[in-house]
Amino acid sequence: MLGIYRKEIDRIDGEILKLLVERMRVVEKIGEYKRKARKDIVDLERLSEMLQFRKVLAGELGLEEELVERLFEMIHDFSVRRQER
Repeated sequence: MLGIYRKEIDRIDGEILKLLVERMRVVEKIGEYKRKARKDIVDLERLSEMLQFRKVLAGELGLEEELVERLFEMIHDFSVRRQER
């Protein structure tokens, strides 16, 4: 039984990784736009809005806000790095 659950976790983790790849492709497009428009890579107002929305959604979905906040802060940090390339 444990093996079945682990396979399910592996499948779900694969889907999460595929979604991260998709997200990073969009991040690269945003980075290109910002460079052409001479905009700052980091928009603190957008970051604040994004984190707040994600925490609200996390609560609605029954996830711990801290998990979601830390996860999306990390995703944002790597997104900024990608945009700066």
